[in-house]
Amino acid sequence: TYFGKAEIEGAIRATFDLIQGERYVIKDLVWTYVHDDSAACTYGFEWSGLIEGQPASGTGRGTTVVVRVGDGWQIIQEHLGPSATRPPHDV
Repeated sequence: TYFGKAEIEGAIRATFDLIQGERYVIKDLVWTYVHDDSAACTYGFEWSGLIEGQPASGTGRGTTVVVRVGDGWQIIQEHLGPSATRPPHDV
């Protein structure tokens, strides 16, 4: 968990510095709330790149909340986590 802009910026910069040649794809985007000045969405993501020269990749899901600031939009909340797994289905 990171608090404040400086901690969040530091975490993001460390990740970008760690993963070289990163490819990041958002998929299955669903806008769960849309209003004139705010919106929220959920999505899946995939990433790949090199970490210490070795291929690395992963998947997950995210939730983002944005608000209108002037003529643009600003992220005020984002949560990224592992992909959802489904429990085994009883036959």
